[in-house]
Amino acid sequence: MTVDKNGKRIDSNERGAVLVSALLILLLLVVVLTSTSRLIVNRSSALAIDSDQIELNILTTSGLEIGVYNVMSTSEEQAVEGRTNIILNDSEVSIAWRGENARLDINSASQQSISGLIKALGTPSDQPDKIAQEIIERRGDTGQAKEPQPSARMPLANQRPFAHPDELLSINGVSLELFHRLSPFITVYSGKKSIDPRIASEMVLSNLPEMTSLRLQDLLTLHGRSKKDSVAILASLGISRSDVDIQQCQTTRFTITVRLKSGVVRSVEIVAAIFPNDVEPYRILYYYSSNLN
Repeated sequence: MTVDKNGKRIDSNERGAVLVSALLILLLLVVVLTSTSRLIVNRSSALAIDSDQIELNILTTSGLEIGVYNVMSTSEEQAVEGRTNIILNDSEVSIAWRGENARLDINSASQQSISGLIKALGTPSDQPDKIAQEIIERRGDTGQAKEPQPSARMPLANQRPFAHPDELLSINGVSLELFHRLSPFITVYSGKKSIDPRIASEMVLSNLPEMTSLRLQDLLTLHGRSKKDSVAILASLGISRSDVDIQQCQTTRFTITVRLKSGVVRSVEIVAAIFPNDVEPYRILYYYSSNLN
């Protein structure tokens, strides 16, 4: 027999009930502690992730502004194409830039240039001309490519026939595979019919009208040359200035790679319109981000 502190007898059933109650209370405490510890761990992980994202965003913006500053403040040879690396907050930021008229603008390039590029990328022989013709018809051209007149505030895309390169997929004959092959060589953001041979790729230059292998080799020697030398060489080649011209574009494509000290890496591609004398010196026209790990 068991008695409590007042001398009252406690039978076995009461003892069992007390034991069960105690066990339930202990179990409840274990559940609460377990849930609390999981919440703390999850919240700590979330805060760490949020911290990385915040730092990535800040460093990406800093990288863009440093890139814009370089475009506005350096010589034209460095402004049309360049790169730099900096260390900020123990993280590495790599910035590369290139004038957007290194690419073929499907809103203003000639039908022959568009057709030649598509043909070079391996489409059936009857397709390039049809695709280029439909692009011209979408633009509303009468056969002659027109260079748009940009506004002072926004020189580009949202009011033009193709507001984004992806819209090329709406053209008959442009498959997803062909679009992926075209993407590195086309744009809708330069506002230029002509290509800057100092920064354009061999693929773009080789498919311009009136291009020969000898002219192409001469154009490829312009990479890295001064503007004065480039103008002299270009004048001797007999290529239409409407297709190739030495000029700085108002829009620039930036590739910014951020490597945090935590090991997280992000690569961002940004096209920005630059206005050196404006209170708002740049405006973002295109932004694509991907984490590399």
